[in-house]
Amino acid sequence: MKFEQTWITKSINFEAVKWTEVEGQKLAKKSGKQSALTTSQLRKFFGELRRIESDFDRYKEDVPLLKVRLAYAVGRDKNNKGQNRSKIDIFYSLFNDMAEAYEKSAEKDRKENFHRMVKLIESIVAFHKFSGGE
Repeated sequence: MKFEQTWITKSINFEAVKWTEVEGQKLAKKSGKQSALTTSQLRKFFGELRRIESDFDRYKEDVPLLKVRLAYAVGRDKNNKGQNRSKIDIFYSLFNDMAEAYEKSAEKDRKENFHRMVKLIESIVAFHKFSGGE
């Protein structure tokens, strides 16, 4: 299943929820040398999303910096060496897809599109926890 930019720019549907379920489950599971994405990693990032969302007009310039925060987390991850991508790296890619849709949107639609992005990430977090994410 593939991410659709319209989930950010138009509306969230059941297909989007199914996508977040699949991705949340993947991030919660250990696979090979990859450790699962931790709840604390997700919580830190999600806290930043909520802070921006709480006063979007004031903090909207922080949205591009979310990518920087995740890039730092990817760089810090000890399991992100060699050919095996870490779960935080995979989450970084998921966020990049969403952020790209947000960036392409018209300025007048950014607040609403950011809110949809937060909902999708919240769904990934929920399914991560539901799937046994620690």
